[in-house]
Amino acid sequence: ALPFVADELATHRVVRRLVPAFSREELAAALEQGLVLDEGGHDLVVAWLDARANELPDSLARRFAALPLFADRRGARRPLVGPTRALPRGPLEPVVPTWPWLEVEGRFAHSRGLPTPDVLALAAALCGESSWPSVPEDAIDAALRHVAAHAEELSSSRLDALARAALWRDVEGTLRPLAQLRRGGTSAALDVAFERLGERHVAAAATLDAWRALGRSAVDDRALFVGDLLARDTFDGEASLVDALLECVDLGEALEPVADLPLFLDVEGVRRPLATWSTSSARAAHRAGAHRALLEGAGVPLLDAHDESRLAPLLDALGVPAPSPTDLLRVAERLVHAPDALLALVRTHATSLDAPTLAGLARLPLVRARDGERRAANALVPPEALAPLDVATLAIDDAVADELGALGLPHRDVAEVLSDRVLARLEVGRPPPAWGVSEDAALMPALAELASRYGVPLHDLALALDDDGLLRRPPLFVASAPTRALCRAAGATFVFADPAWLEASPLGPRLTRMLPARRVVDVLREAPETVTDDLLFAWLREEGAALAADDEARALLAGVSAFPSQAGERKAPRELVLDPDVPDLGLGWGLAAHVPDDVAQWLRETFEIDRHARRAMVAQLLDGLAEA
Repeated sequence: ALPFVADELATHRVVRRLVPAFSREELAAALEQGLVLDEGGHDLVVAWLDARANELPDSLARRFAALPLFADRRGARRPLVGPTRALPRGPLEPVVPTWPWLEVEGRFAHSRGLPTPDVLALAAALCGESSWPSVPEDAIDAALRHVAAHAEELSSSRLDALARAALWRDVEGTLRPLAQLRRGGTSAALDVAFERLGERHVAAAATLDAWRALGRSAVDDRALFVGDLLARDTFDGEASLVDALLECVDLGEALEPVADLPLFLDVEGVRRPLATWSTSSARAAHRAGAHRALLEGAGVPLLDAHDESRLAPLLDALGVPAPSPTDLLRVAERLVHAPDALLALVRTHATSLDAPTLAGLARLPLVRARDGERRAANALVPPEALAPLDVATLAIDDAVADELGALGLPHRDVAEVLSDRVLARLEVGRPPPAWGVSEDAALMPALAELASRYGVPLHDLALALDDDGLLRRPPLFVASAPTRALCRAAGATFVFADPAWLEASPLGPRLTRMLPARRVVDVLREAPETVTDDLLFAWLREEGAALAADDEARALLAGVSAFPSQAGERKAPRELVLDPDVPDLGLGWGLAAHVPDDVAQWLRETFEIDRHARRAMVAQLLDGLAEA
């Protein structure tokens, strides 16, 4: 209590002069320092404040407003500001009657401009903000109805905060965040699945109504279920979860990630994720479709046949279609255990396959070779590709007739086989090998034609046959029989083509060339004594026209001492008197008597004695006359 002067003394002049009056500032300070008032005292102070509401300085008024002087409807004294303040009465009073509403809003309280709680305040209180009193549980339903009726005044962030708060009743009356609730009633399968997951509760009807009134609709139970599944690491009661997924097939792309969850039963009873054949995985289950018999030996898990049939709509929605023939062919390496079935697919669909898939098929042992074994297409050559060679003798595998062509698979490069396995085995100077062709002369033209057909260069290979029956690299010389005989007699090293081979080979002209006449004359000039008269005469008869037409060869031959003379010596044509009208006179300057007339005639027509020879003969003649 404060030490006030007694009432009977307070009126005395000396007291009034010596004892100062108790000021309003002192009153505020005393109350701030804990001065205790009885109910009457509180009422007197409040009445005094109401009477002087317009006189008090604002700073002093703020001090009184912060003091617990003002009665709420329950009789408790509260300040007008701060977390424990009394609230001006307004439209929220019937919604949350337990809030500390002012019993009487006097002039002083009114002068402080206290904000009347509105729907924003109520929403903040529901979200647990400390600036407003909490909402009792028994008032939450009414509070939510009021908030829903004024939803247009709330921001999206406030609505989100309300959804996160434990304000929403499930059917059992428990308050929960909206994220723990679901609509319920979608299907019995979903109800069982949610019960298995144990994470969501069915929302009360009032909860759904309030949320709809707030402009928000509860998320579809199917979408919630899929989201809950994707958020889990472990699963229990997978069968019921999969059954519930059948209710979700129209969710579209949002459903597809479920394929990665280990929910789906394979033929061994193991729960696995799903995979398509284009993304095949040893840890995932695959659809078999109509090809189950073929795929059972593929070495990858297959879906249980009953489940695959039952879950077909779900599997389609998950983006896991039944395998197409093209899908199977892309994983053909897994199906080589059933080559006939796989080949049937290849025959039907090979034209629609891309190059990498065809190349992969060509590496598998699918195609039956001539020996009956199955081999990879890229290890085989097409049948008859190397005919008339005997590929068995050459140890080259070829496919059964029409097998490669019917499949359209890439086969072994015939040119490579021909080069590496056939032509590379031809050795210069050796006889042709026996490769299934009855005659050597027929084999070599066949090889040349094969090399030409497959673009193998001819001139680096021993594809030509010489007149000794030995293999040679082209080009070989072509010459008449008399020419060849003359060259051999003279010891020439020319390699001549075998006439029979040349006649049998359409490519012979590309592998040979004519022996020039001047080359033969050179041979004759080097060793004329080795050539008999008969060989010489036969050659001139055969090649005379060519020699006469070749100025260079004719000029060379004119100086070759290969022709028999009357003197018994071999002389060059330019050293001989070839005119038959010139008498011999015993000087030996004409052709020998055994030179055939046709040869002599050709020599007379082709050559004439040169000036030096004339002088020598004239000198010889004059010497003879002098002696006579």
